Amino acid sequence: MINKKNVFKLMSWVGVLTVLICFFAASSHEAYAASAKAKINFDHVKTGFPLSGAHVQVPCETCHVQGTFKGTPKKCETCHSAGSRIQTSTVKPSNHIPTTDTCDTCHTSTSSWKVARFNHVGVTKNQCRTCHNNNIVEGKKSNHLPTNLPCDACHRTTTWTNTTFDHPGVVPGSCNQCHNGNMAGVTGKPSGHPITTASCDTCHTGFTTFAGMAGGSFNHAGVTVHTCANSGCHTTGGSGMQKTNNHVPTNLACDYCHNSTTTFKSSSFTHAATQGVTPNQCASCHDGTHTSSNALGKTASPPHPVTTASCDSCHSGYVSFAMSTAAIHAKVTPGTCANSGCHTTGGSGKQKSSNHIPTQLSCDSCHNMTTFTPSSFVHSATQGVVAAQCASSGCHDGTHTSSNALGKTPSPPHPVTNASCDTCHTGYASFVGADPHKGVVASMGTCANSGCHAAGGAGKQKTNDHVPTNLSCNACHNMTTFNPASFTHSPTQGVVAGQCASSGCHDGTHTSSNALGKTPSPPHPVTSASCDTCHSGYASFTGANAHAGVIASAGTCATAGCHAAGGSGKQKANNHIPTNLSCNWCHNMTTFTPSSFTHSSTQGVIAGQCASSGCHDGTHTSSNALGKTPSPPHPVTSASCDSCHSGYAAFTGANNHAGVVQGGGTCAKSGCHSPGGSGMQKPNGHLPTTLSCDSCHNMVSFATNTFTHSAVQGVTPTNCTTCHNGSVKNALPLPGGHIPVGAAACSACHTATAASFNPSTFNHSATQNVLPGQCSTCHNGSYTGQPWNAQTKSSQHIPYESQLLAGASLGCDACHTSKTSWTTVRMNHNNTQGNGSGWCKGCHLSGTTFSANNMEKRALSHYERYQGQTDCSSSGCHRPLGNRGSPYSSW
Repeated sequence: MINKKNVFKLMSWVGVLTVLICFFAASSHEAYAASAKAKINFDHVKTGFPLSGAHVQVPCETCHVQGTFKGTPKKCETCHSAGSRIQTSTVKPSNHIPTTDTCDTCHTSTSSWKVARFNHVGVTKNQCRTCHNNNIVEGKKSNHLPTNLPCDACHRTTTWTNTTFDHPGVVPGSCNQCHNGNMAGVTGKPSGHPITTASCDTCHTGFTTFAGMAGGSFNHAGVTVHTCANSGCHTTGGSGMQKTNNHVPTNLACDYCHNSTTTFKSSSFTHAATQGVTPNQCASCHDGTHTSSNALGKTASPPHPVTTASCDSCHSGYVSFAMSTAAIHAKVTPGTCANSGCHTTGGSGKQKSSNHIPTQLSCDSCHNMTTFTPSSFVHSATQGVVAAQCASSGCHDGTHTSSNALGKTPSPPHPVTNASCDTCHTGYASFVGADPHKGVVASMGTCANSGCHAAGGAGKQKTNDHVPTNLSCNACHNMTTFNPASFTHSPTQGVVAGQCASSGCHDGTHTSSNALGKTPSPPHPVTSASCDTCHSGYASFTGANAHAGVIASAGTCATAGCHAAGGSGKQKANNHIPTNLSCNWCHNMTTFTPSSFTHSSTQGVIAGQCASSGCHDGTHTSSNALGKTPSPPHPVTSASCDSCHSGYAAFTGANNHAGVVQGGGTCAKSGCHSPGGSGMQKPNGHLPTTLSCDSCHNMVSFATNTFTHSAVQGVTPTNCTTCHNGSVKNALPLPGGHIPVGAAACSACHTATAASFNPSTFNHSATQNVLPGQCSTCHNGSYTGQPWNAQTKSSQHIPYESQLLAGASLGCDACHTSKTSWTTVRMNHNNTQGNGSGWCKGCHLSGTTFSANNMEKRALSHYERYQGQTDCSSSGCHRPLGNRGSPYSSW
């Protein structure tokens, strides 16, 4: 019987049983789920969300809540954020870098959040400290230099080191806020730096380096005058330059003398009282121990005068001790030169030389106090000179010649006399000019009788080659000088007409006395006539009329016995042109050179016999009868010279193409312009051709050729590179960087009439070696400049190589159908069906930046017919794998 009490008891047991069943069911379900997940053969990749890393260990129901698969989110931030319906322990922390980018922009691994690559591309300028605040990521260190500038003012996004700090915004005078020795990587004052409280930029004006201060570029602008040592710089142990060991003794500050802030050298020491100089205290410095500081001491050589007087007693200038002797002798009492202890034996002054003229007088009787030489000796009584005692005084006795006290000369011998020097020599400056003929009457003729100009006499004698005469010397020579003599060929001088040579003068034995004889070279004409027959002047034989009485037209030059072989006149030279004509047919009777040869018939010239006459055969070149030239070689010809050479003054300008027909093609065949010929040859680098020279060159000059690239000049449309290959002069080669032409000839683009290769007529035709699918041979970025303009893909071109079935074989012309414009284009999808190597979304996804404006772009989720689609064509909507549109051209 069931009563109320039994009913409640039964229900209690049912409840307990139910709880136990639920407990066992729940505990067994977790183990079952893990084992079931392992046993299910399901490819999660097909959902568009492949499981990798930490996602492999996550139970399915963690993401598929309540068994719901449709609409499960795939984006990281949908799950890994606070408040997500997907329960996960890895949500974006509160101190995460602030960003709106998706997680997988930086986090590339599903195994760990730490494997991240942060790209600063999207970071706003000057916002670094938003993250670099030592809370989110590393920020400024404790010893970072004080600054309010943003990080990217100095640091780059690739590394904190190697900063480009250029002191922007640094306030002048605030350098030591950083340059205090406490900041890492910031230079402070080195040891030995000048003691100063001035800011760094007072002296250091550059911000890139402190170097450059060495050598005196220290800015002394703020240094107080005369505090060089007090400032702690130029003192013992200071950082500045110190006084040298041999510095002149002084307690003054450096800048009393050194006024340059760049160098201590070239100081402005002026010996002024302000520089510590006291009169009569010179030896304090000038004691001989400071010579390297230019403080000279008394000289040893020459010896300084012995004296205890101060330097400034004599030396009044401070620039140099070298001084005028007047200043040295300023305080010397006249007449005390030897008594002063200077100019005496052992004294410091100059001494009398061993050959000094004998005298007891003081030095300054003759020598002035500026220099001993020259002395002012005037032969006055005050200088001890006594008349008529020139030699007996011991001066002019021949023993003091080095002191200019001359004696009688041995050569030429002095006239024999016992008279005193001053009997004839009246001047004291020089003995030259004495009147030795004093009292001699010029017309007396006593030159030899006086015992002077006779043999053994003291006067000049007649030379061995003197012209024969018994006349007295003064008949021709005056009493001032023998040379030149006044010989006038007058009867008073013994000259008789017609006896020039027979008199014994012009017989050839007195040539040194200017009595010339007949010349041997050139030989004098053979004649027994007296000299004055032809020579009418006595001053010179030059100018004699040797042709007196000779008739120019008589033709007797050789027969007269002068210009014949062995004659006395000029002979024909060995290389004289062959002729039997008399000399005067060409030469005048004044001079042989130049002759008046005119190539006339009267001079034996016969037309057509220029070389056969024996003249222009090459053996008379020194007589200006030129032969054929070896270099450059004369054209090979047996024609006479006057066939081409029409002028007689010069061979230059001959018409050597006379009779040659322009265009006849005989240039090489004539033996001239062929190898080894006498004419100009083709130079190295000449374009290869077998045509005759006159096909291009005219017969006036090779330099001006008329090459026209015509067929008559051997040019064909396909043989351009025969010349334009870099080895032919003036034929331009293919320049460096030329677009690849393959087998195409130059003429495919370039015209033969153009002066330059530009402009060309490139039209992308097959004749120009343009092949379908080979556009990138040129349009690859290597030929974008002038003159090619072979443009390449823009940075916003669609990625067809990777998207259209990896279609790298597609050439530009697969889409670009125009040879003149890139904009004429038709899209070639290369039969791609998407969903793989040919992703449709590679181009048609919203946010792509390709330049094709007519390309429709949408988000993959713009209409989700199927969950988890990965590409437009696999969505079931768009063809070729979907239903809408036509394949490859329309959605």
